Amino acid sequence: MSELFERIRQVLFDCHEREELCGVHYEPDSFEVGFVREIDGDSFRLERIDRYGQNWGSFVGTLDKVLRVQYGTQYMQAVQLLLERQKRGSNGSRGAPDSLEMEKLLAFVTSKNIMVGIHTEDGSILYGYVRAYSDDHIELEEISFLGYEDGRRVFPIEDVMRLTYGGPDEESRMFLNRVRLGL
Repeated sequence: MSELFERIRQVLFDCHEREELCGVHYEPDSFEVGFVREIDGDSFRLERIDRYGQNWGSFVGTLDKVLRVQYGTQYMQAVQLLLERQKRGSNGSRGAPDSLEMEKLLAFVTSKNIMVGIHTEDGSILYGYVRAYSDDHIELEEISFLGYEDGRRVFPIEDVMRLTYGGPDEESRMFLNRVRLGL
């Protein structure tokens, strides 16, 4: 066995012992994140966890097909926080605006400081908090998928195709952002 093979086995074993999330790059096209639940000889079982902290079943593989492993990354720390939130129950965005008119909807999400997804005509989705708006523009404080502030964007309101809130993308970003801010 190579040193790399032995080191990968040791990392997976250590993550199993510490019950720490790890990422496994398996063969050329597979990347799985989760908890090592069993490691026996040359095989292992990973309880897969998605980017929202949800369980996606098990992955069973052999160590000789593992290209590399990782642990302790910002991504895995964020997934761990979301997993803990799942266990405690969600304090997500609730409620509905009085009207579906864009101005009333923007007033609603702004007043309640709700994370939104703004879907634009060019097919992109911008996630963040609406910080200002008028009848011709929106100013959005963007939030990355790891919950970090990522600047502000001002754009024409006519570019908005739809607005979403309360879904897993918005809720996970809002939760992680609040954790990062110490709220």
